[in-house]
Amino acid sequence: MDSDCAMQPYKSRHEAYVEGLMDGKTKKRSALDAGFPLSRARNPKRRIEGPITQELMRRAMVEAGLTLAFLAQKTREGLDAKRPQLLSGGTGKAATFEMVDDFDIRLKYIQHAHKMLGIVESEEREPPSVQVNIVAVGAK
Repeated sequence: MDSDCAMQPYKSRHEAYVEGLMDGKTKKRSALDAGFPLSRARNPKRRIEGPITQELMRRAMVEAGLTLAFLAQKTREGLDAKRPQLLSGGTGKAATFEMVDDFDIRLKYIQHAHKMLGIVESEEREPPSVQVNIVAVGAK
C-alpha cells in the first residue's frame, strides 16, 4: 500500500463532487470525476445534490471565510460597478480617463441578487419573425 494513500482520509463521492465544483468543473464533470455513474451525472441537481452536498458546500464556504454578510457586501459592491472610459482631449490636448457607471456589470449583479433571493425573472422573448411578400396584382 502506498504511504501517500494511507495518509489521506477517505473522501466520499459527495465530498469529491463538491471539491470538483469548487475547482470550477461543470456539475457533470464533477460527478463523473467523483465516481458517480453517468446516469446520475446527467442530472446531478436531481440525482446527486441534496442536504449532504448543501452542508458540504456551506462548510467549505465558512472555512474559506465566505459568510453570507461577506457575499452580500461583495454583491452590493458589484451593484455600484464602474469602468474607466477614455475621453478624447481634443486638438492638442491629452486624452484622459473618467470612471463611468458599468451598466453591463451592474445588470449581472442585479440578476444574481434576484436569483439569490429566489425572485423569478420572466424570460425576455424575441417577437416572432414575420415574412411579408409583396405581390403586384393586376399590374400591366
